[in-house]
Amino acid sequence: MRGDQNRNSAAGAPSGTPPTTEDPRTLKSLLAGPGFQPRIATAFGFTLAINLLMLVSPLYMLQVYDRVLTSGSYETLTVLSLIAVFLLGIYGAAEGGRKRTFAILGAMLGERLDKPLHTQALHEGSNAKDHPGQSLSRLQAWLINGGPAPLFDLPFAPLFFVLLFLVHPALGTLALVGAGLLIGLAIIQETVTKAPLQAASMQEGAASQLARQSLMSAPAVVGLGMVSAVTDRVMGAKRIGLTTSLAASNTAGFIASVSRALRQILQVGALGLGAFLVLNQMISPGSIVAGSILLGRGLQPIDQIVNQWKQLVKLRDDWRQIEAAVPSALGREAPVALPRPEAVLRVENLSVSAPGEDRLLIPKFNLTVNPGELIAVIGESGAGKSSLLRVAAGIMPPAEGVVRLGGVDIHAWDPDDRGQHVGYMPQDISLLSGTVRENIARFRSGADEDVIAAAERSGTAPVISRLAKSFETPISAEGSSLSGGQRQAVGLARAFFASPPLLILDEPTAALDTNLVSEVVAALTKHTDAGGIGLVATHDVRVINACSSVLTLHRGKISMLTKEAYFDEMRKGAARAS
Repeated sequence: MRGDQNRNSAAGAPSGTPPTTEDPRTLKSLLAGPGFQPRIATAFGFTLAINLLMLVSPLYMLQVYDRVLTSGSYETLTVLSLIAVFLLGIYGAAEGGRKRTFAILGAMLGERLDKPLHTQALHEGSNAKDHPGQSLSRLQAWLINGGPAPLFDLPFAPLFFVLLFLVHPALGTLALVGAGLLIGLAIIQETVTKAPLQAASMQEGAASQLARQSLMSAPAVVGLGMVSAVTDRVMGAKRIGLTTSLAASNTAGFIASVSRALRQILQVGALGLGAFLVLNQMISPGSIVAGSILLGRGLQPIDQIVNQWKQLVKLRDDWRQIEAAVPSALGREAPVALPRPEAVLRVENLSVSAPGEDRLLIPKFNLTVNPGELIAVIGESGAGKSSLLRVAAGIMPPAEGVVRLGGVDIHAWDPDDRGQHVGYMPQDISLLSGTVRENIARFRSGADEDVIAAAERSGTAPVISRLAKSFETPISAEGSSLSGGQRQAVGLARAFFASPPLLILDEPTAALDTNLVSEVVAALTKHTDAGGIGLVATHDVRVINACSSVLTLHRGKISMLTKEAYFDEMRKGAARAS
């Protein structure tokens, strides 16, 4: 069981007092740790070597123009060329080493954060397109492709400007003016494109989600003749996203093209200014080419950053999302496995809200389910039956109150440990890619005998044994390779796996034939006879007959009846209706 009190260095400090030490679970602390710091230092070391070796070309040209061409010495040219080739070979190795270091950093980030972030997303029920794991993947791809290189090179740009000032102050001034113009373009690009880029990202996300939903509902879309209408709707959403994205991209592209043109103009200007200075005998001829190369090297990282601005803005948002998620993801304490709980469920002052809303579905109530009791949960659509079951299973938090299994708060219990003692089956059966056996075993390592026993215990063994490869039948995404009844059979067997003391089933017989319903009803009876307990949302009279009590939800009101009293009420209602 996880403790709810996440402790940090600032715990217990007076309000307004800054913490004395930084929380070691932040992204900043992670990157400053012993695993990452040496790699980042190595990348800076390679960057230093790269920028120093970038001076080889201008120095070589300076020597060729000012020494070789004036002396006509082939020996000098040969020696200078050999030295330049050797140093440029080292430059190439440093470039490769830096890119390799970035790739290793990307791999290390994934190794350290992938699992915690995905676990965090599952705990919070985040949408797959939004959770920080996707942001981490984009950040990793950027690192692996050498994306940070311009940012690492940027601090060395002043070195080239200083050297230009040493060649001649006029060239240095030209470089500073050019750098200021490029930085100004970057600021303009950030100001002008920030809002459109955010809007485009939201529109593209909405269009992608709509497209995924339409593909998941393909059978209904085709069967109901909705193909053209749904396609038009998806295309319309994509068109809106594309229009917004194009508007932002046009602005960003224009500024990037101005940046590239400005850089070329500055290099031409450096050549022209250099020629003017040579004509006035203020610098040597070799300084013309050397100055142009130095100017290009100094402006290169600024120009690259401007050109990558759209990607950098998205990566900045990804970074913030990861940064916000890391403390809680890394702060999860290792669960302490609790012993098998007593089969007693206590609901204390519990109220349930609609998912994602403040609207109250079920007012405060108390309930105790003792060993051998099975409660049927009944109510009209939208009354809150599924929400109540999700709260009772620990999947969804209550509006107020607490649910205890064997005396333990089910929402404070680590899900992986708690899940061994809860057999939950939602109304919409969600199966993962794998085999029937793996899904029933909840993807845990276990003996095949336990999987077979779960199928037999749930009464679904006949259905599963008739599948193409029985328990080894492969399941595609969302279980689409199985019929509705087969998916429900696998879901029931999964719920009964490892004989959990608490069963929570949502419409367990909705897709089953008559014979299989009888088997499931018998399985529920055996479960309670063995001292197990359960909550079952159902409208199936056969299942209600197997229950000991009935919990009814109606227009925000909740009441508990014995099974006999419930059927008496049903008969009286039918008599009045007739």
